[in-house]
Amino acid sequence: MPATPPPSSPATPLRPRTATARLRRLLGPLALVGFVLATWTPGLGLASTVAEQRARLPPPAACQDPIAGIWKSHSYDQVFRDWTIFTLVVERSEPGKDEFEGSITNESWLAEPHESSPPQCRGELHYIVSMDAQGSFRDGRIDFWGVGTWRLEDVPCGSFNMGYNLDHFSGQIDPELMEFQSVNNDGG
Repeated sequence: MPATPPPSSPATPLRPRTATARLRRLLGPLALVGFVLATWTPGLGLASTVAEQRARLPPPAACQDPIAGIWKSHSYDQVFRDWTIFTLVVERSEPGKDEFEGSITNESWLAEPHESSPPQCRGELHYIVSMDAQGSFRDGRIDFWGVGTWRLEDVPCGSFNMGYNLDHFSGQIDPELMEFQSVNNDGG
């Protein structure tokens, strides 16, 4: 049996929800969830942005070769609290060939976000690893990877008691920015 309102309170008709009102109610919580995931999920929103990395590097040099040269990155990872400077020295194996050789160096140190240069030793790890490298350029894609064995060049601070996977950079060069837009997948 349907319920009827008591005589003292007149029934008010319910308005149908509009799609816009429903969308507004959903977007607020969704935006909050997106923000939380982007700032709390490791690897998302915590590492240096590309713009922050560009600001730390010197301006690109004018080079005759669009690929061969010295490529650098300088980034901070807030999850691991470490700074890393990768230096890739890329040379053509033979003039005119799209095969390369050279070296990869990783200088890393534990520090705070504002310490973009290695601080004085406080006992936290600071190390330099290098490796020989080779690479290729095919269909607009550059691959440059470590070969042989990595070398522990220096430990200016702390204790290095871990292994290291050979680095493997792949990506493309943006000719307007003179920037190797790459990802390092070392399999680790």
